[in-house]
Amino acid sequence: MNFSETSLQILYNGNWTEKRLLPNEQFLDKYKKAGYTLHSSAFDILQRFGDLSFSFPTKTKGKHKALEGYIQNFHFNIDRTISICDKEDIDDFGKCIGTILCPVGESNNRHSIVTIAEDGRVFAYQDAFISLYGNNFVEAMDVLCREKQPIKMLIYDGNSLDFSV
Repeated sequence: MNFSETSLQILYNGNWTEKRLLPNEQFLDKYKKAGYTLHSSAFDILQRFGDLSFSFPTKTKGKHKALEGYIQNFHFNIDRTISICDKEDIDDFGKCIGTILCPVGESNNRHSIVTIAEDGRVFAYQDAFISLYGNNFVEAMDVLCREKQPIKMLIYDGNSLDFSV
């Protein structure tokens, strides 16, 4: 994975290494019991990043002074993610996008659920908003670590959603 320098620094600070691989049994049964399809894209990310948390000071340049000292965080905590996700919502959002989504973590200080699609795209949702964070995990990490805007954000209304860009 070819992460940006900013992303790598945040990942290393969160105790991630390139050689990290969680044992399968640490998460396979949990996803199966919760009824999720753990496709290969999600499996790969969970093996490498599962149960890690990342935080960093938010960028304040050009932002309101009240954000000074604000800490941004995201995580791939398997137990927490499974416990707070509504499987029906995940399934509905996946159908609207045209893929199977698997929840893998939270972003925006636990305000958004991060999911991985079968094709490797990374989506997040909060309330009725679904965002495409990246067409792959490296792009998504750049959005998260560099506080960039999502590639595309749409409002979920029960109809099909087109995330082509």
